[in-house]
Amino acid sequence: MSHTLDGSSEELGFDHHDPRFVADPDRVSGPIREEHPLLRSERYGGFWLLTRYEDVTAAALDHESFTSAVVGTTIIPPSQPRNFPLLPIELDPPEHTLYRGLVNALFSKPRIEALRPGLEALATRLLDRVAREGGGDLVAGFANPMSLGALARFMNLPEEDEERWFDWVERMFSNALLDRDDQREAVAGAEAYIDALIAERKEAPREDFIGLLLEAEIDGHRLSDLEVRSFGVLMLLAGYETTSGAIGLSLLHLAEHPEQRAALFADPAGLSHTAVNELLRFISPVQVFCRNAAHDLDLHGETVAFGHGRHLCLGANLARLELTIMIERVARLFPDFRLDPERPPTWKPRGDIRGLASLHLLA
Repeated sequence: MSHTLDGSSEELGFDHHDPRFVADPDRVSGPIREEHPLLRSERYGGFWLLTRYEDVTAAALDHESFTSAVVGTTIIPPSQPRNFPLLPIELDPPEHTLYRGLVNALFSKPRIEALRPGLEALATRLLDRVAREGGGDLVAGFANPMSLGALARFMNLPEEDEERWFDWVERMFSNALLDRDDQREAVAGAEAYIDALIAERKEAPREDFIGLLLEAEIDGHRLSDLEVRSFGVLMLLAGYETTSGAIGLSLLHLAEHPEQRAALFADPAGLSHTAVNELLRFISPVQVFCRNAAHDLDLHGETVAFGHGRHLCLGANLARLELTIMIERVARLFPDFRLDPERPPTWKPRGDIRGLASLHLLA
């Protein structure tokens, strides 16, 4: 039997992109979790849903039973229609270990920390404008350009290109649900952009993300251009959407809980590390991640046949740095904000990777 968002029977079943889930996942999934540790939904071609922490973490660590190595099904429905794996997330060990190892050094804490001065300057510039205007849409005015700027600095992309790949990524995510033809056009644009970067780095090598991948080897063989492109597209997708979402959701939470905001802003330097970890735990933009059963599995009396671990986010250090800078700079430049009662927050359409479409705050 399948279930609706509130656990009652329905032909299609649970939909993580339902607006009610997007706006408040815990209100929806909490009651389901109590009664249904395992749910079957016929949405998007059909899937099973694990609802409890212990089962989810066990599945994330067990790649022999719950594999990532099925192209295009790590999110439902896929954000990027394709017939090749998105590297390295659509691989299992040992291949995943090899490919992820190629870029681990780029995501080290010292290398990410070197981006701090530029990101602090960017955050100050963005929030100065918000403060001068007495508030505004903090998604368009801060979360999006902050995430874009961080990713551009990390990947060594031209600042003037930010709006182009912002448009592609937004359409690749949202239009998987709304307009598949336009989604395909956005995918083609992003892939062509990465291909052009690959050609430029071959002509004039640089020690940056694309340049390092072009020099990398797996078992004595250089990566193909398709493999380098796959890495690059993943960075554009995951590097922007999740971090922008985390910034927006964090600001919304702090606006809705002024007592927590006051305590945090009273000592941002001392509390930001703990606050970032708690915000990411409590309002995580990633609510649903997908695996495929590698063999028939017996879970909670059901045979599942669809036939935190190693996939810990590569960009976690960069995301934490952006959120830390957000806390420090908002505490200094825009501390006493509140929700605009005439313009409530609006949401993007996806529920697996949640994000605000707008967040109007007033000083």
